[in-house]
Amino acid sequence: AFFASSSGAYGVLIATPERVLCERYAPWSGPGRVTPSWSMTKAITCTVIGRLIREGWLHSVHDPAPAPLWTDPRAIHHLITIDHLLRMRSGLGFPVRHGDGSTTVGFENSSVYEDAGDAYEAAQRSIVATVPGSVYRYINAGPNVLGSIIRDQIERRGLPYHQTAYGLLIDRLGMRSYQHSADIAGNLIASGAGFAHLRDYAKLGVLYLQDGMWDGERLLPQGWPDYALTPTHTGTPYAACFRSNIERTFPDLPPDTAWASGASDQRIFILRRHRLTVAVNNETAYPMDLAALNRVIATAIETLV
Repeated sequence: AFFASSSGAYGVLIATPERVLCERYAPWSGPGRVTPSWSMTKAITCTVIGRLIREGWLHSVHDPAPAPLWTDPRAIHHLITIDHLLRMRSGLGFPVRHGDGSTTVGFENSSVYEDAGDAYEAAQRSIVATVPGSVYRYINAGPNVLGSIIRDQIERRGLPYHQTAYGLLIDRLGMRSYQHSADIAGNLIASGAGFAHLRDYAKLGVLYLQDGMWDGERLLPQGWPDYALTPTHTGTPYAACFRSNIERTFPDLPPDTAWASGASDQRIFILRRHRLTVAVNNETAYPMDLAALNRVIATAIETLV
């Protein structure tokens, strides 16, 4: 029934940390089909930040964001913390000049990586349009500032950027199909440019189900899933690069359900109460039947109870 009403769905995979419970694909897809992550990549960026904190390369999400171009302690950018960037509360914007000569403040969605050869530099050169921490506004500049921090922390230690970026998380989880697109400057686009099959996307969900543990090793700080998957401000279900179900977008799922979310209805659900992850991907031109997806996951929960 799900595929009948979601003609663009590549597939759906339901798993616990121990095993895959269900894996179904459309006739034109299959388990080896690599599909785009779009903004699910933001959740990977968030998780790599957690890795840097675990490794001691960064101290706290509440510290000023150590972006390589934000070196002046007197500048207003110094008020922006890593937490602000993760929760879309950085206040970053840019001036927009109109044909009549007037200038207004704009808040980009994709220009930071579609119109710039260096997405990290473009993101860091954004102006601060609202007081950091005060306003939620979904933009792609913030995650790419985080990307610049990740690259800087790697290179200042004399390590190869691309190899180390993969080694911090993707290789540790065995996500062998995952490929991360880069801009002309070689920056791994931190806001939405990954490709993988569902089995590898689901591994990110399993990491969070296990409180950041993988094969007996702690990859994330103790309690990182509580931080990353929980909204801290009223008025938005957005957490730290993940979305939550507090507004009951999926009415039959627990309110503490969280998910990484992409532009084409792709998601990695994390249901910690039930130790369940669900990965689903979809073709851009065909909206997914989210009510049917809600029923699929609710049925999986009932089966486990």
